Amino acid sequence: MRAIAAILLLLASIGAMHAQHLTRRIPARAAAATQPSTVAGATADTVRGAALDSVRVAGFEKALRSTRESMFVTNGTARDISGLGIDISYYDTRRRLLHRASHTVAADIPAGETRRVEVPSFDRGGAFYYRLSALPRGARQATPFDVHTRVTYITLQQ
Repeated sequence: MRAIAAILLLLASIGAMHAQHLTRRIPARAAAATQPSTVAGATADTVRGAALDSVRVAGFEKALRSTRESMFVTNGTARDISGLGIDISYYDTRRRLLHRASHTVAADIPAGETRRVEVPSFDRGGAFYYRLSALPRGARQATPFDVHTRVTYITLQQ
């Protein structure tokens, strides 16, 4: 009977250690995305609407076998941006919709400056490339695509 109790106690402690280990592995970016941002006691302000016209996305890039897509975001507002929401629509060369994705991006972009941001690629099979990106030599089959990006919200530091 003591052996069974000892085994149960051992299994319970292993389960507790495993649960504790998993909670430590939550990426800081994921935790920050679910909570309001604070810097030196200042809280963040999420903005939708007219102020979004002051934020531009350009320089999209996705190579053929890349698992990440990158772009440059320019902050045309008078305040620092700590994050933003971006909708990306992917089209083939005939302007038929291939895919649509929404991303929440944590990015520190000072007022008036530009930063490069990355998001996971929609292309998990490595068969598509952005039409303005270089096509690698030796690629036997690849499908070009075009994008339309739209900033849906920005998080400004107060």
